[in-house]
Amino acid sequence: DAKTKDHVETLEVDAAMVATGRVPATSDMGLEDMGIETNRGFIAVNEKMQVLTKVEGGEIVPNVWCIGDANGKMMLAHAASAQGISVIENICGREHVVDHDAVPAACFTHPEIAMVGPTEEQCREKAEKEGWELGKS
Repeated sequence: DAKTKDHVETLEVDAAMVATGRVPATSDMGLEDMGIETNRGFIAVNEKMQVLTKVEGGEIVPNVWCIGDANGKMMLAHAASAQGISVIENICGREHVVDHDAVPAACFTHPEIAMVGPTEEQCREKAEKEGWELGKS
């Protein structure tokens, strides 16, 4: 029960499907006229959120920035907020890059869960690649 938090029923299933079909609304922005290619509507950006002309080997488009769902980096409100702050820092001449591993995410299930940082598997891969030992505390 959502109000009392008492257990009401357990439902056992073989599979569950979650579908979130967000897509960027970038189709009628005239990006092609500026020489900006998109990939399924997503705008390529560098680590400073500066728009690139294309995903692979693209050049920076001067004075054009892209944050949030439109760049497809991490489709979360907290990520868009962090990216916006990063853009302002860079515009003001203060070098800044968003650490997307530090952006929290939540899953609004019952009970709710939240996460931040890479998964254990991603940490293991990074440790092996970079030559350090992964520990638990």
